[in-house]
Amino acid sequence: MRDDPSRRPTDGSGDDPHNEDTQAIRRDRLMGSEPDVVQERHVEPAPEVDPAPPVRDRSVEEQYVERPRVREEVVETRSTRSRADALARYARLIYFVFGVIESLIAIRAVLRLLGARETGFASFIYGVTGPFVAPFKGLFNEPGFGSSVLELSSLLAIIVYALLAYALVRLLFIFGD
Repeated sequence: MRDDPSRRPTDGSGDDPHNEDTQAIRRDRLMGSEPDVVQERHVEPAPEVDPAPPVRDRSVEEQYVERPRVREEVVETRSTRSRADALARYARLIYFVFGVIESLIAIRAVLRLLGARETGFASFIYGVTGPFVAPFKGLFNEPGFGSSVLELSSLLAIIVYALLAYALVRLLFIFGD
């Protein structure tokens, strides 16, 4: 009986360790030189085998009953979406209006702090913001040095209007649903 090459021990490279060429290659590698002989192995694929036809068991097919699948759909109606969009638009409008008012009051506070003369732009800002700062006038002493005044009532007005805008938007979303 012939020795099966697949059962022989190998050195991990797939070559027969007892073959003279393999031993020569190993010897050359140990000596530091490249081998002159290169061995190639060609493996032929195994012949294809037709698989056995599938066995059909009628008892399994008869027991199988198709059941309807359970589906859950979330439907958002147009009115719900448009109402949420409208609330968001109103919230942005509230924040915009109060943001403009607070910015103008901040400009007023800076102009007063720098001691700007009441001509042109400064008188326009003082005139527009006067009604918004009026409820807070007189709450604090306003320290000043020369024409510069630290208008604490303007700073308080900015804080109060920011809180008021936030409260209005929260109420809008609470009662808007």
